[in-house]
Amino acid sequence: MSDYTFMKSGFDNVQDAVSEEEAKQNAVALVVAFAEGAIKTAGKYVTHAKRKGVTPEDLKRAMMLEMFFFKRRPDIVEQAEKIKQEIFSQDEMDEIDEVIDVEEDDIEEFAESACECPLCKCINGIYSRWENWEPESPMEVLFKKQIEEMC
Repeated sequence: MSDYTFMKSGFDNVQDAVSEEEAKQNAVALVVAFAEGAIKTAGKYVTHAKRKGVTPEDLKRAMMLEMFFFKRRPDIVEQAEKIKQEIFSQDEMDEIDEVIDVEEDDIEEFAESACECPLCKCINGIYSRWENWEPESPMEVLFKKQIEEMC
């Protein structure tokens, strides 16, 4: 999905303008949805690699992969709206997901997964695909720059 018109910026006076606050909330919801996908992918990759914790390199590679998947996710609009409601609703969040605390000393250094599943193969080779990828939107340009500056 490359059409983010559902998340209006409020800068076009011809169309129905949204408030600056709503535009910020929409942007936050998209970033959180993106990060959520990358974190889940990094966790799966680390599990397949039989390591104990996610390293910055795991997360960087997962974020690179998420750039290719994010705009193609069929439910991204609904997911972003749900996240927006969860973050910006007046009610306190009743549920907190369980956090698994791993001592930093227990986290192994990054090593590519030896798993042969499509996910691991894709993440292992993500740099080759990333080098040839050209962003198609200002958001993608910004994300690409930030991801490349990681680690």
